[in-house]
Amino acid sequence: MPATAQEGKNTTKDAKLDSLQTLLKQTSSDTGKVIVLAQIATQYKKKDLKKAVEYAEKAYELAQKTKSLISIAISHRVLGNVCETQSNPQIAIGHYKEAIRIFDELGKKNLLHEAYNEIAIAYYNQNLSEKALEYFLKALKHAHKINKKDTEARILNNIASLYAREDDTENAEKYFLQALKINRDNNNYSLIASNLNNLGNIYKNQKKHKEAIASLEEMLSLADKIKDPTKISTGMGTMANVYRDMKEYDKALKYAKSSYEIRLKVNNKREMVSAMSELGRIYLALNDFPNTEKYLKAALALALQIKSANSSQIIYSYLADVSAKQGLYQEAFEYQNKFLFLRDSLFTNEKSMQIIKMKTIYESEAKEAENQKLRQKNALAEAQSAKSNAQSARFFAILIAIAIALLGMVAIAVILYRNKEHKHQLNNKLTEQKTEIQTQNEELLQQQEEIIAQRDYIETQNTELRSQKQVLEESKELLEMRKSVIESSIQVALQIQTAMLPYPMRMKDTLGEFFVLNKPKDIVSGDYYWLQKTNGKIILAVVDCVGHGVPGALMSMIAHAFLDKVVVLQGFDQPADILLHLHEEVKFALQMNGDSSQGGMDMAVVTWTPTETNSKEPINITFGAAKRPLLLKRPQSTEIEEISGTRRSVGGEINLALSFTQETIAIEKDTILYLFSDGITDQNDVKRARVGTAKLKASLLQYADKDMEAQKIALQEMLKQHMQNTYQRDDILLIGVKV
Repeated sequence: MPATAQEGKNTTKDAKLDSLQTLLKQTSSDTGKVIVLAQIATQYKKKDLKKAVEYAEKAYELAQKTKSLISIAISHRVLGNVCETQSNPQIAIGHYKEAIRIFDELGKKNLLHEAYNEIAIAYYNQNLSEKALEYFLKALKHAHKINKKDTEARILNNIASLYAREDDTENAEKYFLQALKINRDNNNYSLIASNLNNLGNIYKNQKKHKEAIASLEEMLSLADKIKDPTKISTGMGTMANVYRDMKEYDKALKYAKSSYEIRLKVNNKREMVSAMSELGRIYLALNDFPNTEKYLKAALALALQIKSANSSQIIYSYLADVSAKQGLYQEAFEYQNKFLFLRDSLFTNEKSMQIIKMKTIYESEAKEAENQKLRQKNALAEAQSAKSNAQSARFFAILIAIAIALLGMVAIAVILYRNKEHKHQLNNKLTEQKTEIQTQNEELLQQQEEIIAQRDYIETQNTELRSQKQVLEESKELLEMRKSVIESSIQVALQIQTAMLPYPMRMKDTLGEFFVLNKPKDIVSGDYYWLQKTNGKIILAVVDCVGHGVPGALMSMIAHAFLDKVVVLQGFDQPADILLHLHEEVKFALQMNGDSSQGGMDMAVVTWTPTETNSKEPINITFGAAKRPLLLKRPQSTEIEEISGTRRSVGGEINLALSFTQETIAIEKDTILYLFSDGITDQNDVKRARVGTAKLKASLLQYADKDMEAQKIALQEMLKQHMQNTYQRDDILLIGVKV
């Protein structure tokens, strides 16, 4: 949060107030009383807002009586401070602008920088970042001119806070560190605490949690030293945010509660909204829904009371998450609609301001045209008056000529000639002026018609935009409802598909050491794994159905049903037999004919009979597959062996000449078998290079000495690095088993 001039003062407030009250009684001049009243209002600002307003209004009333410009400016400034604390930033800005105008008029350079800083904070609190930065830079310039280092530090802190809100962490850290250096040099503990809190926020956003906690611990120590409850509550709130980011929720809750209790006593409504929102988010992370709703709804009520649209829309989005997590989809939908409405309202307000600006320009131009026309009428009247005066002069000259007729006809003739020439020239001039005025009037009329046409065009465009917006909002609501229904259905499908997979305890009992890396592309998957133990023999299958998402998931359910039929009911336990009979079942069920390859699946099947735990006898595994290989790593080997399957699919009609075959391989105990779909090898990176079998084998060889769970984590990290800045193109499934 940006800092004002009152931060950084270590005097105990009660002692300061007592001193100011005594000074007020002793001060005789009205100007001096205005200054003291303003200081008292400032001291009450964070302690008792009602009294702060009372003293600020007294200062303003007395300043108006004195008619002293400097007193009026000071009273405007303190009223701006109080209105800003009351969450009335627009009224505050009006007071600040009036104070700046008077300070500038009086040449009070030593007061301008503080007023610029305060109006910038008011713009900051309205999220008008460009305006805020403009005034912060003016404040910094004036503070630097008069060498006010403490003020420079405060303004640098404010500029950094603005960059932090815009997610420009690099510039934010740069300005915070500049401010911190000046404040450390000046031993300004209050502002050092502010800088450290802000740096804690920046480090948290950069995921530098250790540095964030170190900054905040120093900050809280300083705040406690100077006994500033606002600083303490702010630091605790930031510390809660850091621990929540680290998922250490007990510590986060402890700090958040302490912060809320202090802010409740101070009665700063904007900060109370922030504290209650933080508590709600922590309880949400703990799935404590009653407490989550309690604090979020209280925060929402207060945000609506102080007319904070930004805070309100954010809280609506949190409440939508809470309702969705509880399965209250109708309530979540309503909160989401309110969030979208507020967000769109902010957009509409911005557009409305643009329209008002255009209207103001139009009215100004029309007024200027009217003034120009009036000036032209005045010029014409003056010209006509000049003509009348000239005629009077000519008549008077004739009388004089008659009076002095004795001087001779020659003199009269000369005078008459001169008057005639003067009249001719004057008439020519009047004719030119009349023509010019008529031309200008025609141009003005044409400009007026163009302005009216532009106004009508703008109004038409606004009507069309409002209509289009309504259509878009209705379409958006319909799409969101349909999206919600589809997503709910797919989530149910995922639960069904997960229930059909072998559950982990059964796999552990049957396989011993193993891992499953299963990464669907679209929630549900076309990749599937199947496990059965019959007559002492273990049968493990990995199936890659055509397609992914819902179509692939449906095919996987067909595979599950037919595998159960072929193995459990019909009793086939050899990989080649399983593949052949599964092929016939799929082909018949899907009514596939001709050379169609749609609806088929690739799969690998491996069987073996486990030996006694202490036995050193070789184990015979039997492997058969449809277009999928088996990879194995023997205990003492330095390579990954690859066993290929038959190059035809189950259910397809391609390569009918090829029969499904199987191969028996003798392996040592602790050999690791890897079965996988083609999703992992076909996955591309940002340069469209595939993982490929070679890279997969190299990775498996590298991780083979780890335990099975560690191998899975390492493979997931390899995939994550490979897929950076690109999307997953297919379902991914890889199973590893130590035999």
